[in-house]
Amino acid sequence: MVQSFVDVIDALGGTSRFAAAVGMETNTAKMARARKSISPRWWNAVAAAARDAGRSDITLERLAQLAVEKHAPEAERAA
Repeated sequence: MVQSFVDVIDALGGTSRFAAAVGMETNTAKMARARKSISPRWWNAVAAAARDAGRSDITLERLAQLAVEKHAPEAERAA
């Protein structure tokens, strides 16, 4: 199971392949990787690309969980 947005990008082939799969510019994918975050505006495309790639662990629900985990205070993540 993916543990971060970087894991999502890697699971879908790395920055360039991820970008092509979701229809975003490669530079945008590079920025997403550097920020360790994928904008919610791309989540539907990411989930569709993941389905096409046979990655059942990358869903809209998982992307939402990753966003919550990324923004949760450290103490909440440890609980």
